[in-house]
Amino acid sequence: MEPVSLTEGGILCSMGTIFRRVRLASGAGCLVLAACAATATAADGAIPKPVEKSVERGNRWLKQELQGLLDPAKEAKGRMGMHGSVDGYVYLSALALLHTGTLKSDPLFRKVWERVEKDPAEQIYETGLALMWCEGILNQPGASGPPPDRIRAWVRKAADRLAEAGETGVWSYGTTGYFAGKNRGKGYEVADLGGALVGSAELKETVKGMKGGGDLSNTQYAVLGLKAAALCGVRPDGADRLWRVVAQRWI
Repeated sequence: MEPVSLTEGGILCSMGTIFRRVRLASGAGCLVLAACAATATAADGAIPKPVEKSVERGNRWLKQELQGLLDPAKEAKGRMGMHGSVDGYVYLSALALLHTGTLKSDPLFRKVWERVEKDPAEQIYETGLALMWCEGILNQPGASGPPPDRIRAWVRKAADRLAEAGETGVWSYGTTGYFAGKNRGKGYEVADLGGALVGSAELKETVKGMKGGGDLSNTQYAVLGLKAAALCGVRPDGADRLWRVVAQRWI
C-alpha cells in the first residue's frame, strides 16, 4: 500500500467499510429491524407497506422487551447477559429503536440514559453500543430528551476509556487490561508517531512491534464507539495517533 495521509474523518470512513457488519448474536433481531427500516425502499424512496408494517410490529415488540430488561425485578431473576448484566441487550435494543423512528423524548430512553450514565464503561461491547446510542440521541433533532451536556460528559469518559485500552490498535473484552492500567490517569500519554503515514515502512515496523492481545469482534465495537464519539464532537487524547495505528493494523 502506498503511503497516504489520512485525516481522522477519512480513517473513520475507511474503517466503516471494514466494520459495517455489526453483530451481537443475542441481538440479531434488533439489527434486522434497523436494517429493514434503513434499506428497504421502493423506487420512489418510500418504504414498502409490508416492510413498514413489519418494522412497526418489531418496534412494538422491542419496546416491550426493553421494558422488561429495564425492570430491576426481572433482571434480579436471572435475565443476565454477557458479564453478568443485561446492559448489552438494553443498549442494542435502544439503538435499534432509535434507528426505527423512536423519538429521544420517549420515556423509555430516559430510563436507558439512567443506566448508561451509571455504566463505568469497562466492557467493550456494551461501551461501543452505548456510545452509538448516545450519538443517535445527541444528533436527533428536537429539544426534548436526556440532558445533552451530561451525555457528552459520559461520552468523553467512555471514549477515553476505549482509547486507553486500544493503544496497539486492537481491543479485547474490557477497558481494564494492561494498556488501560498503564495509561489511565496519565492523559493517554503514549509514544509520538511523529509524521509517520499510514502505509509507510516506518509505521508498519512500529505497529508490527506492538504487543497486545485482542480480536476483531471487540475491535469493531471499540472503533464504532470511537466513531460515534467523534460524531458527538469528542476526541480522546491521542486520537490522531490512535487512528493511524488502527488504520495501519487493519486497513
